[in-house]
Amino acid sequence: MERDLEKAIKQAKANLELSGFVITEKHEKLVREHLNGEISEEDFIKTVLEYAKQTSDEEGN
Repeated sequence: MERDLEKAIKQAKANLELSGFVITEKHEKLVREHLNGEISEEDFIKTVLEYAKQTSDEEGN
């Protein structure tokens, strides 16, 4: 199962990067924690939104 999870994460990362998104280790860690049940969906979404705001602020938007 771990191998399938890693393969899925790699494929999703590649697809997102082809679309112009930058996926960091921090993002991958967050996804793994959520998929492994270490954090709730609510906490996952909250953190994703925080990351998006940080990125937006850094870009001056």
